[in-house]
Amino acid sequence: MISLFLAQNYPYPTPTINPFYTFQFYSHFFSPYLNVISLGDLLFIIKLLTLIVSAIFLLLIVYYVSKAELILGGVIAEQAPVPEPLVVIQESTPVRRLYDEEWRRILNFVRSQSESEWKLAVIEGDKIVDDALIEAGFLGETMGERLMQIEPSQLPFLQDLWDAHKFRNFLVHDITATIDQDRALQHVTTFEKTLRALEMLS
Repeated sequence: MISLFLAQNYPYPTPTINPFYTFQFYSHFFSPYLNVISLGDLLFIIKLLTLIVSAIFLLLIVYYVSKAELILGGVIAEQAPVPEPLVVIQESTPVRRLYDEEWRRILNFVRSQSESEWKLAVIEGDKIVDDALIEAGFLGETMGERLMQIEPSQLPFLQDLWDAHKFRNFLVHDITATIDQDRALQHVTTFEKTLRALEMLS
């Protein structure tokens, strides 16, 4: 049926027999439409279609790249280790009251006008923090060993605590060492933040 229709309407051999006749067949079929469109319009349409297709591919690429980043980010987040909390054990109220009393004494030292009491504020404040670390379950022969068990993610100001502890050692081992009130207050503030992170102060 189709062969008969083609034979009656298109006086050319069957298009599949020869490439030349195939070209003639399609030229004859589309010629009414091609005559309406100029070459310039045809090029414009081709360029427009090319831009549309390129834009679609670009959007698809952006979409799949973004989706891949979200998936990868979720996998990394799931694999990232969760830091241990700084507080290992819960302290009782009487223990907190004891630390509150000791800490009030340290604050009195650092607020005084005596350099010797500023030194005491740092030295004894360091000792109170070390006791708190032991109460919280951190092991070690020295405070330095106990500090090494703390991760920076657990205590953001860990480096400040190390600096305060080193300065305490400097004061203890050098009797000629001097200190001003601002520096004493700086280290005492670090000690207080540590005690609050350990939940040792009310």
